[in-house]
Amino acid sequence: MATFIPSSATSRLPRTVELWQARSAALTPEQQCRFWDLSVAPQAAASQGVQPATERWRAAKAEFGQSLSAGGRAVVEAVHKVRNEELLSLACGPGVGFQHPPTGMWEGWGTCSERQPDRDLPVAVHHGRSSLPTKPGQVTVISWNLLSPSWVAEHDLLDAMRDLADQELVDSLMARGKEYVELPEHICLAAGQPAGSVLLACRLEGVLDRHKSSEPRASTDLRAWARRRPIIVDWLRAWSADVYLLQEVDYDELSRLLADLPGYDGHMQPMKGVGQPCGCATLFRTDKLRLCWELPRSRALVSAFEDIVTGGNLCVVNVHLECSAAAALARARQLESALVQVAKRWPDAPLIVGGDFNAFPNSGLADVLRSECWHGFTLAGAYDHPAAADLTPVVEATSAESTCRLVLDHLYYRCPHLRLSALVQPLTGAERSCFGYGPGLPDLVVPSDHVPIGAVLEVAVVRCAFTEPDAAPVTADALWSGELNVLTGAQREELLGAEAMAPQRPRGKPTAEEIAALRQQAAARKAAEQALLEGLCEDGKAFVTAWRRAKAADAKRQLF
Repeated sequence: MATFIPSSATSRLPRTVELWQARSAALTPEQQCRFWDLSVAPQAAASQGVQPATERWRAAKAEFGQSLSAGGRAVVEAVHKVRNEELLSLACGPGVGFQHPPTGMWEGWGTCSERQPDRDLPVAVHHGRSSLPTKPGQVTVISWNLLSPSWVAEHDLLDAMRDLADQELVDSLMARGKEYVELPEHICLAAGQPAGSVLLACRLEGVLDRHKSSEPRASTDLRAWARRRPIIVDWLRAWSADVYLLQEVDYDELSRLLADLPGYDGHMQPMKGVGQPCGCATLFRTDKLRLCWELPRSRALVSAFEDIVTGGNLCVVNVHLECSAAAALARARQLESALVQVAKRWPDAPLIVGGDFNAFPNSGLADVLRSECWHGFTLAGAYDHPAAADLTPVVEATSAESTCRLVLDHLYYRCPHLRLSALVQPLTGAERSCFGYGPGLPDLVVPSDHVPIGAVLEVAVVRCAFTEPDAAPVTADALWSGELNVLTGAQREELLGAEAMAPQRPRGKPTAEEIAALRQQAAARKAAEQALLEGLCEDGKAFVTAWRRAKAADAKRQLF
């Protein structure tokens, strides 16, 4: 029987296609088409509301799952596993590079805009920094890298140590290992930092070889936290967003931020190791949302909410992915880890993913997020919408340090569970001149080296039942006595007989005769298994595979 494969999969996912061609006969032609329909991003229609679109998607997913036999489910699970592995490889790819064409737009934006699921829907633009418009059934979200004052201080101190080039001082401090050391007053003065500033001693490794840039940089006064912090708080108060996804928040800063933002609660990633002064923090309005559960991951923070008004659920992933240019695999794995955990707990939830990705909008990671169904999630880029054609994250940048102008901050939302209603343009008029040639950010207006991004999203009301992924696993005995065991009495005896034929390895080093006997026993068992499997239907084969896996897992648990 010919198998249905969409053309988009044939060139990008060769292992998936090979597995599909080998095993998809367990699915009917209708099931094959439905599998791929549920594996691509749905296209929204202006006449179709977010709630009916989501309900239709969920109904189609449930109907597809219920229509599968045990063998069909095994095929779908296997294909999903291989597909997700291939998508991880694609997410590590270089994409198409990064350029600013003469139009000012990043390369490829036009193509992404043409494919954006909500492209035909009217989307407003919220200019400047005033309260974001919202109504029941919507959520407002802002993502912003605040530029950690601890990182600023550390970089300034390291630069000062490099410039003074005192090898004897560096050696004496580095001997302290993973301890914080107080730096001499003349170093603190040269760095523009207060006397008594401390630094993790091991950070000094290679400091004298540290690259010295001749490019302009924002002044020490502009980077001072005492000047930047009040502006950050004023901006956060002005927008009054339902959710803030903040990156580079110092661990001692969260409580102070919440004290300055009445009506908000929040949480952070736990501190990980010595020398990590900051992390991701997610803040939310307590009159709008209730935190149901949270899950910190590497470079990501997952927050699950209930809308107090509608009773619906919402899942938000706040990320600050690895920053090294060579860390594409690390970034992809960090984001994948968060998606896997959401898929295990709230697979049907409306999902927002935002933050500092340290990856360009036309990277391999961005391409997979916006064009593939990865671990069950099809996402759309908020700033891919045509309404963003002249907005800062498209025609300028989201990060401006020294002379670098980069688009590193992104906001994605799940389709069709959410629908884009408005985009945030944080800077107005002359404020956007900061992206011209010069020292970059922060400047007199923008208090960080990143500008905020944000959106207003309409949310479908989806009530999620929490699925605990660490629930007790199904044992081999439970499978044997359960409804998935479709074997006849004779087939069960054959299977148990084949299992009993497993060769018993002798103690110590086997003799040549014992090795020959073991090989004969293994060959006899293999022949018995082959004869059994040839007489089984697809459901029977799927049961045998699942039962053997459960037996192996049972044996492993008994060892501990």
